[in-house]
Amino acid sequence: MLPVTRRDLLAALAGVAVLPLAACAQGSPVVRGGPTAPPPRPTAPVVPGAPEGADREDVLAALARGRGRGEEGGDADRWVTLAEVHAEHALVLRRPDPTVPPPGAGPSPTPAPVPAPPEGARWEEEAATAAEEHRRSAAAASGDLALLWASLAAFAAAAPRAAVLAPAAPPPLTAAPSDDLAAMGDLVTALHQAVFGYELALVPLAGGGEQDAVRSRLEQLLGTRDRVGAVLAARGRAVPTAATGYDVEVPGDEAASRRLRRAVEGGLLPWSGGWVRASGDRERPAAVAALVSGTVTAAALGSELGAWPGW
Repeated sequence: MLPVTRRDLLAALAGVAVLPLAACAQGSPVVRGGPTAPPPRPTAPVVPGAPEGADREDVLAALARGRGRGEEGGDADRWVTLAEVHAEHALVLRRPDPTVPPPGAGPSPTPAPVPAPPEGARWEEEAATAAEEHRRSAAAASGDLALLWASLAAFAAAAPRAAVLAPAAPPPLTAAPSDDLAAMGDLVTALHQAVFGYELALVPLAGGGEQDAVRSRLEQLLGTRDRVGAVLAARGRAVPTAATGYDVEVPGDEAASRRLRRAVEGGLLPWSGGWVRASGDRERPAAVAALVSGTVTAAALGSELGAWPGW
């Protein structure tokens, strides 16, 4: 047998070491049994009723745009503003959390398909339906979300009577939440002032439908004040008392009476909204009703209807 030199041994070892590397280079390794696609991203939870509510607002926007095309001047402008406000409402309801503003500037989300209005649908009937549906959603929600739904209900209920509309805008940021007892105490204080104003508003009215409407609204405000005060008392909280007087001028005629009532109703809305936001399940339907009725009354008296009443 020929002797094996050191050079032959090193060459043989080098050849053995290269073989596995060459074999691996001939093809990519195949991993069997693992995942074939990346895991799906978790989807954001949908707020109950929000997709349906957004569809309703989109239908209202489409109907308002159609009405605007058949009008001229101020009437056309009113329908255009209504369409823009309804479209903003729909946009907010399609956020993952409608109560949280979107983070900064960024790409706009892909718009959802806009549902076609039902055949023969009229804006007035659709607005009334939306007001009731939003109201039910408000009663089933809590906190900022309850206020958002109640605000949508108030707008839809008041818009048919509103002669003056504020431009479309997102809902404003809310302050730190208060507890329901504090919110009810603030509301009672505001209602004392509202009742005083309505009593003065009756002075120049000499009977007729206007006086009847003012008396009816005064009774409504007194009923809300007494109900909320009773809840405070039952839960051991002191009920705020009325001041001995308020700096309000006695109206001299029917026009001044309307201006006073308009100011009273507009000043009351934020306190009603605060009650909705802080209310518990038992009191929330009454709180929502107070915000809706106040918004409708204010609009009928000529107040500007904002996109988000009560905020």
